[in-house]
Parts: sequence; C-alpha cells; structure tokens
Amino acid sequence: MSKTGKGILLEVDTRTDEERLMRMNELAGVKVKVTRDGYLNMSRGVVKDRDLKGCKSDEFLEYVPSVINARRIEIRRGDRRIKTNTFVLTFNTPTPPQKIKAGYLPLTVRRYVPRRCAVSGVIGMGTDGINVERKRID
Repeated sequence: MSKTGKGILLEVDTRTDEERLMRMNELAGVKVKVTRDGYLNMSRGVVKDRDLKGCKSDEFLEYVPSVINARRIEIRRGDRRIKTNTFVLTFNTPTPPQKIKAGYLPLTVRRYVPRRCAVSGVIGMGTDGINVERKRID
C-alpha cells in the first residue's frame, strides 16, 4: 500500500483479492471508491512477422482478446512513410504474454522498449524535431 496524488494504491496478488477489493464501498468507516489503475494494469509488447505486412491494426483487436490497442511501426525514407511488418501491442494485463495467436499465425511477443531521444533524453521522441548544432572538437 502506498499513497499517491490521487489516493491510495493497493496492490493485490490474486484475482479473488481483487474482486473483494472492487466490491468494497467502505474502509474503516469511511466511504471509498475503488477503481483499477489503467496504466499499471496494462503492458506493451512487440510482434514482428513477414506475414503481418498486409495486416491492419484493427485485426489484432478483433482476433486477440487481451489486446486493447495496436499500432504499426512506420519508417521514413526521405518524404515517404513505409509501413513495416512490426506492431506495438498494448495488453490489458500487467505483463505481456510470451506468445499470442493472431488468427492462424502464432507470434512471439518481445518486450517493448520505447525509443529514447539521443539529444534530449525524452522517451518516445526521436531527434527529428530537434535542431542541434554539432561541432567537431579536435
């Protein structure tokens, strides 16, 4: 149990404890509102396969029950955007599964590590939007 800016964070180990906690309306004589934390109860993973080239993001939501969001990775070549066969999947579980089955296709889920900007250190931002003068130091 820890205190957060929005209230108290309780972590439980079993589904039974979670169900009991979700039904709770009062704690030590004080009315409480119990909600799941959306950020802590989700995870991300990456799937990549040659057969995913023609796949749409919506198909993961339709065929894989634990996927709540899917985003295709795109790369830039000059002024063109090229769709890759790699997807970042968001799961409704605290840890991503090791394997999923999308339709007939068995896929291995790798851990998602967001790209960190080499200049500013901000996660999720590339160096494309930053103007930096680079000087050679001899």
